[in-house]
Amino acid sequence: MTKLKTTAILAICVLATACGTQFLYNRLDFIIPWYIGDYVSLERPQKRFLDDKLRPLLRWHREQELARYLRLLQQVEQDLGGEVTAQTTQRWRDELTRAWERVKSRALPPLLELGGELSDAQMREFIAALRDKQRELEEEHLERDETAYRDEIRAEFRDNFEDYLGPLTAPQRVRIDRAATEMRRVDHIWLRRRAERTDALAAILQNRRPGWQDATRATLARFSNTRAPAQQEIFLHNREVIQRAIADVLNLRTAAQSQHLAQEIADLREDIEGLIGQGFVVEARPQG
Repeated sequence: MTKLKTTAILAICVLATACGTQFLYNRLDFIIPWYIGDYVSLERPQKRFLDDKLRPLLRWHREQELARYLRLLQQVEQDLGGEVTAQTTQRWRDELTRAWERVKSRALPPLLELGGELSDAQMREFIAALRDKQRELEEEHLERDETAYRDEIRAEFRDNFEDYLGPLTAPQRVRIDRAATEMRRVDHIWLRRRAERTDALAAILQNRRPGWQDATRATLARFSNTRAPAQQEIFLHNREVIQRAIADVLNLRTAAQSQHLAQEIADLREDIEGLIGQGFVVEARPQG
């Protein structure tokens, strides 16, 4: 998923939560192993080990985080009753970003423990997969010319809005087109930083000397919390472009679109309340 799409999903009426509660946050016992499975083949005992380590994370999320999502939904509904501004969408995005950071901070310890269970061959497989992913991303993003880049941004904007508003009006499409022309490319900087992070992690993980877990945490934090100056400038510019566009498109919504959006939010609230009502249950994951 591109940076643009992630940001748009975060901002448009808690779309990230809509994608997240049933599919991501509530299914971390499936999603984390599935994600790891793209990078390294786990043995059956290692899968059971990871399942056991995820139990506290799942319990914490069910018992504490779901109620936060409900409160955010209520705030979104209240905000939609008046004019939506770029500051409004920034508040939504900030809250969801904090939620995702909380999940990441809780998920990292069990993943590091799993790293201690991997064989040297599995760790080499993992590092090779990281580098393969880097090459795939470079081919996907860096080979685009300006026309392809703008067309992709425009299509992502439209798809994200239509999922939650329904068909767009002509003024909304014009506003999206304007935003697509204002965006600045950051893929070359982002991918260079990602390659640097992969190299730094590979240097730590290929030997796993004493203290490697702390070194991994520090490396991930360094690359997550800091950006190159040029990258930060473009990030802030693009974030402002996206937030203004989201606010404008939402303010241009029709009665039918408002109804569509209200139903999406109502369905999401029902999902969250259902999860809270279920309490904490860890479902068995197939040990394939």
